[in-house]
Amino acid sequence: MLELVATLQQHDSVEIRLAARTAAAIARIDARRNATLQPDLTHPAWAAVERSVTVSRTTASRWRDDAWQAVGEGLIAPADAQALSDQLEPRGAA
Repeated sequence: MLELVATLQQHDSVEIRLAARTAAAIARIDARRNATLQPDLTHPAWAAVERSVTVSRTTASRWRDDAWQAVGEGLIAPADAQALSDQLEPRGAA
């Protein structure tokens, strides 16, 4: 049972690394959704630009959704959003 719990806890987080343009787009989408005036550079996504960071799977999924929304708005290229998606579930994993 303890092994099962440990395995589940490991899957609750994921390591993410972002391109600067992707972090900027995520920060912009998130600020708009939350109706905040938070400057882009204070958003947590920026921590993942220079190095990999560990975030909850929920946060990573939200960032992925924001990145794909940014693609739809023309803020980033599809390849940028796909790079983030691949960190959550590598292509062909399904």
